Amino acid sequence: EQGHRRQGGAPFCRVSKVHPDDNKIRDMMTKTWIDADEFDKALAYWMEEHQKDQTNREIMKKIAGINFKAGKWEESMDWYIKEAEMVADPAAKVGAYMSVGNVGWAKLSNRDPALMLKGQTRVDAADKAIGALQKALEIDPKKSEAHGLLSSIYNFRALAHGSSWAAGIDRATSQNHDLTRRVLVEEAKKNQAQTQGAPGQPSGAGAQTAPAPSGSPGTPPAGG
Repeated sequence: EQGHRRQGGAPFCRVSKVHPDDNKIRDMMTKTWIDADEFDKALAYWMEEHQKDQTNREIMKKIAGINFKAGKWEESMDWYIKEAEMVADPAAKVGAYMSVGNVGWAKLSNRDPALMLKGQTRVDAADKAIGALQKALEIDPKKSEAHGLLSSIYNFRALAHGSSWAAGIDRATSQNHDLTRRVLVEEAKKNQAQTQGAPGQPSGAGAQTAPAPSGSPGTPPAGG
């Protein structure tokens, strides 16, 4: 096993050159590098793939996810933003901006002293996440998950501001987004009940279930 770890993704890398389009092999190779903390090798491989196909969203997600696992949250955000700016489909654009918000939430909610963001860095992470989520809401104002993330992140930024007028504004904004999220969740529940109760409507064919409460969006995508 130790010998295998020393080799890293070398065996897979040789196979991937023979089968360059085999996603299963590439994913196994990437996982091997990540498990061995060889993030530079994983990033070098996928950056090379990105140069070959610069509009491939799945490759951008891979690079963003690897950066996140490597602790490079700013680079991770930048790659999700790059994906959002490139894609034309509104839903995909919203999804990419949501990933930026998820990265921000994950970093700001981390209480591990070794990993916890401090001082101005916390404010910078919040600013970047908030900017992306606001763009998501410009496209889809009823995205309840975006309001939930914004509620949490504005509250994190308020704590980073300490006792100041800026903190008070952020707390009020956080409450507004949480209220909006609650209203949207209730609307979704009512729509679901009406759809399921409509004549001729098969059981279980209604709308999607309500999103998770504010402050619990889960961890960001890891690039597949």
